Amino acid sequence: MGWGRAVTYDHARRLAAAGLVRMVSMTRGDGSLVVVTAAGAARARYPASFVLRSVAPSSWAHTSACAWVGAWLQLRGHEWWSEREIAQDAFWRRDVR
Repeated sequence: MGWGRAVTYDHARRLAAAGLVRMVSMTRGDGSLVVVTAAGAARARYPASFVLRSVAPSSWAHTSACAWVGAWLQLRGHEWWSEREIAQDAFWRRDVR
């Protein structure tokens, strides 16, 4: 979005204060991941089932990489489908025999 660091942190802080996101900090001081809450998902018109339940140190790298790829794709006009979106879309359901 072209925001500077101070503006980005201010937006994240205000979204967290409104209960729309939460910050998940790394144990070794490697920063935080901004994670949408159920209220945030509802505000964006997504089901609460899309909300990330937890981020453990063992899944931090994967979760962070997915966030970066999703942001990269969105900024370039591409769609990003999470596994939960695919699981809830009947088009992608197939019987495997």
